[in-house]
Amino acid sequence: MEKETRRLDINWRVFSKFDIRRLAQILESAFQVAKKAKHHSSLSFHLYCQGGISYESDSVSILEDEGPLEKKRTISIQMTFYDYEEERRIDVSLREGNHNSDLSVRGTDKNWVQGNFTSLLETIESVQPQDTFFLRHKGIIYHVISLGVGSLIYLILEFLITRFIEPIKNPSEFVMGIRNFLATNLWAYFLIQIFDRWLMGLGFAYFIRESLIKLWPEIEFDFGPDHMNKQKIRKQRIKSVVSLVIIPLLIDFFLRIY
Repeated sequence: MEKETRRLDINWRVFSKFDIRRLAQILESAFQVAKKAKHHSSLSFHLYCQGGISYESDSVSILEDEGPLEKKRTISIQMTFYDYEEERRIDVSLREGNHNSDLSVRGTDKNWVQGNFTSLLETIESVQPQDTFFLRHKGIIYHVISLGVGSLIYLILEFLITRFIEPIKNPSEFVMGIRNFLATNLWAYFLIQIFDRWLMGLGFAYFIRESLIKLWPEIEFDFGPDHMNKQKIRKQRIKSVVSLVIIPLLIDFFLRIY
C-alpha cells in the first residue's frame, strides 16, 4: 500500500509553552479520533531536560503549568502519534540550540496527511521568529564589524608608530601637498579614514560575523528557569560583544574625525 510522507524542517523560532501545547493538541486530536474508531494507537510526549533528567507521558497534561516545562530547563521535546491499524504517524522533534528540529506526517490517506501537515505548518508559522536586527541585516553587521575591528587595528598601529618610529623630517613637497589638501578638505580626510579602517578589518569581519551567527540559537525555548536558559545567556553575550567592543571603537573613530 502506498504511503505519503510530508516533512518540515523547523528553524529560527522562539517557542513558548503555549506553542508547544498547540502542537501537542494536534497529535492529541488525531489520537482521540483513532481511539474513538477503536484503533490500536499510541501517543507519547518526551521531555529531555538539563542534568540528564527526562519525563515521558501519554497525556498532554505533562505540558501544563507547574509541570516540567515550568520547573526544569527543557532542551529537547519529542511528540509521537501512531495509529498501527491505519499506519498513520505524526512526529514532532524540537531541540533547543543549533540542532536539527523537524516534524513529519505519514500515512496511506493523502487527505489525512495533508490536513494534519497543514495544521502543524500553520502552527509553526505562527510561532515567534528569531527575527533580530543581527540576523536580518547580516550585511550591515559585516561592515560595522569590519570598521570596528579596523579601528582597533588602527589604534594599535598608531601606538606602535608614535612610540617606535620618528616622524618624517623635512617631508617632500608631495607629502606636504597631501597634508595641506586633507587639512583644507575634511570630507576627503573623513572618507580616507573610513576606507582605511574598513579595509583593515575586512579580512577579520567575515569570520567574526559567521562565528557570532553560529552561536545564535536556531530554536529557543522561552520557558523554564531564566538562570538556566543558556540560549538567552548566549544571545546576551553576543550583544555584549557588539555593544562593548565594536560600538566604543566606532565612537572613538568619529570623535577623532570631528
